[in-house]
Amino acid sequence: MVFAYNPNSFEFSSLLLLAFPFSNSFQNASSYLLDPLRAGSGIVTLTERKSRFTVVSKVKRRTSQAVRKQVCRMLLPVKNKVRTLTSDHGKEFADHEQIAQILELKFYFAHPYAPWERGTNENTNGLLRQYFPKKSDFRSVSKKELEQVMTRLNFRPRKTLRFKTPFEVFYHSVVALTS
Repeated sequence: MVFAYNPNSFEFSSLLLLAFPFSNSFQNASSYLLDPLRAGSGIVTLTERKSRFTVVSKVKRRTSQAVRKQVCRMLLPVKNKVRTLTSDHGKEFADHEQIAQILELKFYFAHPYAPWERGTNENTNGLLRQYFPKKSDFRSVSKKELEQVMTRLNFRPRKTLRFKTPFEVFYHSVVALTS
């Protein structure tokens, strides 16, 4: 079952992605962003809207099947915490009903040409672009590089979080960072 835009939804920046056609969704306020690149490779990024906690993973092709498998793989471990997903209307989300059924959540779509409904996603895409400029070839990006970027994003204090890190907010704890 498909629902209209829900401002309380996890906003996935198209699984928070780069070279992004943006989409959004994740638990309680997550964003999902997917990046369709020239070679068809991309990044799936899931961002929880309240905490801005981001999970990033690579897809070899930006097909609906590849995205469905990756989204489910990323969210199954936290399935009980994820209530909604929100995405854009990209063809890579054609399997949204299967994602909703597998993860037992509601899947929402933002209105076309309404980027303000995916603000967290748009912001996360901008942060990811600091590491992966436009026209980046994700085929050459390693899993380790993605994990490093994900760690940097999740341990980067955010003004919107009163200078706490997404990690601290997501896990409700304070972590002392040392160099």
